[in-house]
Amino acid sequence: DMSVTGWALMFLRSARNAEFNVPKQYFDEGLDFVERCYEPDSTLHQKGVFRYRPAASDPSNKQITLANTASATLTLILGGRQGHEGVATSVRWFRSREYPKPWQNNYYYLSSYYSSQAMAQVGGDTWEQIFPQIASGLLAEQSELGGWPPGGANEKNYGETYSTSLAILALTPAYGLLPI
Repeated sequence: DMSVTGWALMFLRSARNAEFNVPKQYFDEGLDFVERCYEPDSTLHQKGVFRYRPAASDPSNKQITLANTASATLTLILGGRQGHEGVATSVRWFRSREYPKPWQNNYYYLSSYYSSQAMAQVGGDTWEQIFPQIASGLLAEQSELGGWPPGGANEKNYGETYSTSLAILALTPAYGLLPI
């Protein structure tokens, strides 16, 4: 699925950055999967442009989400496939709407983490438009004790440590504190 594949490819990228021998084949196979999750049908782009799983593997699967879109965009860019059609479509999609509030997204903190990292990689006007929305949304949710309450229905199961960790990671690109 897109979530596990995104995390695994980022892990492999980190391992490669640390000079471990990671065969290119593993990246290529993972990136091929991510590309297959792209949904070119613009009539389905209300919630994003990348699916949880490729449409061919499960045609009834309609799980096109912000989290999957941001994860796929980041993964393709970090994997050197920024020229894939889905990346440009994703950037246009992000720029065409306001960033959601926590109650509008079941994976708000995960989405914010991936969105922030992806838009940092895109840079320029896209970063300048999207990151302030992510940051203001996150800062509005921060508790007086400094943490973040669990987000949407799906994230409530993971608790404050999960949401706080992802909120902090989502805020770091502006400060260059999270090397990719």
